[in-house]
Amino acid sequence: MLSGIKRVGFIRHRAKVAVLSSGVFTYDRVTPDALCLYSPDLPKQTEDEAYTVTASIWLEKDGELFIDGRRALLLENIERYGSIKSAALETKVAYANAWLWVEAMNRLALSPLVKKFIGGAGGSSSRLTDEGRKVLAHYRKLCSKLEEVTINC
Repeated sequence: MLSGIKRVGFIRHRAKVAVLSSGVFTYDRVTPDALCLYSPDLPKQTEDEAYTVTASIWLEKDGELFIDGRRALLLENIERYGSIKSAALETKVAYANAWLWVEAMNRLALSPLVKKFIGGAGGSSSRLTDEGRKVLAHYRKLCSKLEEVTINC
């Protein structure tokens, strides 16, 4: 780091992310220096006046949103409740939007993330596929890594 320059905030950093045929994400390394904005001109700050670094991750494919925090929460709730309707209620998203999100993620993924089961004794249900569980786990891992970086920023 250059002498006399202080870390003062967050700038957007876009890491390249690729999904391999194995379903594993690869991404450029995100470093604290890539996440922090430096300025030599800002006055010295006390602990109470310090800026807070915040960040979020979303993955896009061909410019279209694939997964972000809300979609990941929807997937977790589908797995928990076995129903897109119940998951939408818990995620606080309209049922129609939940369906649109699931359809978009299924279309953009290497294979569908959510499988719907029609009818039967218990009625219709939905579950994450193995691919869905992998994508969710890798997304949460990316979030965890970003959280480590922003905490140390």
